[in-house]
Amino acid sequence: MESHYDVAAILTSIQSLLCDPNPNSPANAEAARMFSENKREYNRRVREIVEQSWTAD
Repeated sequence: MESHYDVAAILTSIQSLLCDPNPNSPANAEAARMFSENKREYNRRVREIVEQSWTAD
């Protein structure tokens, strides 16, 4: 069985994972804990890391 996904479907899936992650099956346990316990701090930390990646060499 072969599956075909278009770019829009892939981007929608990524957006869903970023906006509504599953903290019960985390790739990063610390991030999952922070997401569940303190979403404001989680969002602040994500922004910080993204901004650092923009300036990284």
